[in-house]
Amino acid sequence: MKSIWRAWTIQLYSEFDDLCYQYRLKDFKKPTIEIAQLSSIWGDYDSSTKMIRLSERLFNDYPWHWVMEVFKHELAHHYSETVFKKSDGHGPYFQKACEKLGVYSLFRRAQIDLENKPLPEWRSESKREEENALYNKIEKLLSLAQSSNEHESALAMKKVREIYQKYHIKKIEKQIKSDYVFSVIHFKTKRFERHIKMIASIVQNYFFVEVIYSHQYDPKTQNSYKTIELLGTRENVLMSEYVFHFLRKTLDSLWRGQKKTGVIAKRSFFEGVLVGFEEKLKLQNKELETNHLNQSLIVLKNDPILTEFTKERFPRVSYQFSSTRRRFDVQSYESGHNKGKNLSIYRPIDKKDSSEIKYLK
Repeated sequence: MKSIWRAWTIQLYSEFDDLCYQYRLKDFKKPTIEIAQLSSIWGDYDSSTKMIRLSERLFNDYPWHWVMEVFKHELAHHYSETVFKKSDGHGPYFQKACEKLGVYSLFRRAQIDLENKPLPEWRSESKREEENALYNKIEKLLSLAQSSNEHESALAMKKVREIYQKYHIKKIEKQIKSDYVFSVIHFKTKRFERHIKMIASIVQNYFFVEVIYSHQYDPKTQNSYKTIELLGTRENVLMSEYVFHFLRKTLDSLWRGQKKTGVIAKRSFFEGVLVGFEEKLKLQNKELETNHLNQSLIVLKNDPILTEFTKERFPRVSYQFSSTRRRFDVQSYESGHNKGKNLSIYRPIDKKDSSEIKYLK
């Protein structure tokens, strides 16, 4: 066995133990796990030997959260066989096992086993006509938001949020089913800086997604790193992902225009920008709450399906808050605060300089 295969196998056994803890699977027996050079499948399960095999290519071609979904797919076969005592392919007992293991909906399909087909990706799933219309409107407004006219820019950003809310209200009123998805933000870091957590908080509080801090194994470096996961409807996750990366890159861009240097000044400036920007969003919310969108904001912020979807992926999630005293640069903070109050989200003109910004289309 290749040494790296051994490391991956050990990690999968560790992931199995964690899954049993997270989903309270007390009677679930551990299968044998093998990494192999499979020619036509991503993975398979042999009920006679209770063995799960995963393709080496899976680890090389896909991020770990997709590896885990294929692994959980095969574990569902194992669960159906050993706990339910039923072997029904991808039938009702397999689907029930998928629910027990929190297998993401796209990975409950039969074709997951086939290597000649790419793994399912919610971004590539066909969009509904109303979704495309929404994205086209947002694209145009994001372009307007980069206007040098401060009033026009602020109005365009406010309009983006209003259109999103009206779109969701329409879906609720017409009982249109939403696709709930997740996106993993991964910087290969062991610790998130405070400004990253502040951006995540803004995204969660104003763009109708759930934010979960987690960790993820990297099969190439064989290390685990901190991650941020965004969960919500497809359109909300796309928008939140865009906003997250936009703010992160904008902070660096704005800082380059400052005369001060040093870690404390930079950190204070970043916090000032984000506090100022959040104040702007709060003001927009108050304006929206004065019209017919007031009740809808409450509905959108308390989405029971999103709560259930989050619990399905993170059944034992806990929320921890910490506060530490830090040295502060008041001048840098105030400078950043002024920038933040006038900041608008816009679509970058130079696409070559925006590789990390996830576009809406």
